[in-house]
Amino acid sequence: MMNDRTVIRAYAPITWQTDIVVDIRRLLKDGTREFFNGEVFEKSERFQDSPACLHIEPSEAQELMDDLWRCGIRPTEGKGSAGQLSAVNEHLSDMRKIVAKKIGVEL
Repeated sequence: MMNDRTVIRAYAPITWQTDIVVDIRRLLKDGTREFFNGEVFEKSERFQDSPACLHIEPSEAQELMDDLWRCGIRPTEGKGSAGQLSAVNEHLSDMRKIVAKKIGVEL
């Protein structure tokens, strides 16, 4: 049996050079489609025809992303933060030095 499903999507359309558009939609288990108009959910025949519920500035989107990151949410295809990459690079450098000393090779 299908459960109600809420879908939240964000995109930066070409026509909105400075804003990020956020859509919040629901697909109910009875097949009803709804979109959030900024105040309440309204029924919609097709999601594609429903208007976006929210426009936010990039700084607001960044704040949301930072909050989600602190909650443990990571991008599916994310490559990690610059800080994480730096730590990995330092670790690899240390490991190279240890191996080089162990086998008597100079780097």
